[in-house]
Amino acid sequence: MEKKEFTISKLPNFSFRPGDISPVEYLTLNSFIDFKDFNKTKFIFDFILEHLEVNIAGKWTKVKEGIIILPINLANNYSAMEELVYYFLHEILMPLFQESKE
Repeated sequence: MEKKEFTISKLPNFSFRPGDISPVEYLTLNSFIDFKDFNKTKFIFDFILEHLEVNIAGKWTKVKEGIIILPINLANNYSAMEELVYYFLHEILMPLFQESKE
């Protein structure tokens, strides 16, 4: 998959891109999407944050690694996290799942 960079309106000074995700991980996600189940939803959100990268001072690093979330102003910014998750779901996962159905 192409690592297309993007920005979000809540953190316009940072560029993001998807990290490395294997086809098996994508298949796992497809079977896990169930927003009525808290544990599955938490898994999806954690997965997304752990598989996005952010460019900080010219270096790409994971948005979430363990309990650390970067950039630091993202950790307590609900609307920015929501925008990142929404982007990932709608611009990365949905097209991929659509392609696999066709």
